[in-house]
Amino acid sequence: MKKVSPKKAAKPAPKPVLTRVLKYTSGGRLQTGADVRRVQALVRAKPDGEYGRATAKAVARWQKANRLKVDGDFGPRSKAALALCR
Repeated sequence: MKKVSPKKAAKPAPKPVLTRVLKYTSGGRLQTGADVRRVQALVRAKPDGEYGRATAKAVARWQKANRLKVDGDFGPRSKAALALCR
């Protein structure tokens, strides 16, 4: 009989790296991706993977709560503040 080896535990997927400025532009294509989902989770927005109006509003609320310039964009300053919040 063949021995059945126990399944190895799957490694968790690495967290997406935030390398681009995320912003909402009305009438244009929405930014999408794993990095958008990560930001949405951090600012408690609906995690749909699209940086739309609702995500920009959630980011703006987060920026206000963290005493940042409120513009709804998730860029270098928001990313730096995020590192300090953890």
